[in-house]
Parts: sequence; C-alpha cells; structure tokens
Amino acid sequence: MYLLTKRFHPLNFVFAERYHHRQFSIQGRNQSVRIRSTANDIHHIEINDLSKPPKDVRVEKPSPLQFISKTESSFSRLEITPEAGLRLSSSTGDVLLEGEGKRCFGQCGPAWLFQFKHEADMNFYGLGEKQG
Repeated sequence: MYLLTKRFHPLNFVFAERYHHRQFSIQGRNQSVRIRSTANDIHHIEINDLSKPPKDVRVEKPSPLQFISKTESSFSRLEITPEAGLRLSSSTGDVLLEGEGKRCFGQCGPAWLFQFKHEADMNFYGLGEKQG
C-alpha cells in the first residue's frame, strides 16, 4: 500500500553500496549483475535479486547470437567499479559516461534507476526529452 503513494524520486531510492563477485549489495541484500556486450558496442546489463526467483518480463528477449566475445574493433568497454558505479570508456581509455559516485544504481520497490554524472555541454535524447 505504501508503494502506491511513494513517488519515484531519487531521494526515495536505496542505492547499491558495493560491487563484489559480480553482485551488488543493496541494504544487505545481494543482487547478481551480468553484463553482456556485443562487438558493435551494445551493452546489456541484467540485475536479479538473489532472494527471489528470476522473472523475465521482457517483451523481446536478446538473441544469444548477439552476445559474442568482443573483438579488438570494439570502441567501448563497460565496467562496474567496486563502489557499485558504472563506467563506459573508449578503447583509448577516455571516460564517455560515468555513474554518479556511490549513487549510481538504485531501487524503489519495483522501480530502478541509473544516475550518471553530466556536464553542461552534454545532450541526451529520448525517455521523454525532446529537442526541436
């Protein structure tokens, strides 16, 4: 009942405190984290609560053939830091996108969010934002 009145605002989310052995720790609960990447720089992140049976509600599931081992021609690399932050880097090591400190991945009931650092000159499109 409480969830119906709770607003999905970052202040109401609990955030992953650390990442160890391919798991996030969120308020003492462990969640498995799996990153699969393609050679054309598509990164798929899957996070599952280990205390519940996995439930796949995706409408379109990724093809296993998409996820092959990355080749040297790949441009980016996605990694999770020990502090549970995300970092997307180019093949030369330049950081392209980085999580917002220790408040990168959060949950509020069934809702989740990723927070990223941003600079004033960055532009983001989609998810309701319109330019034009």
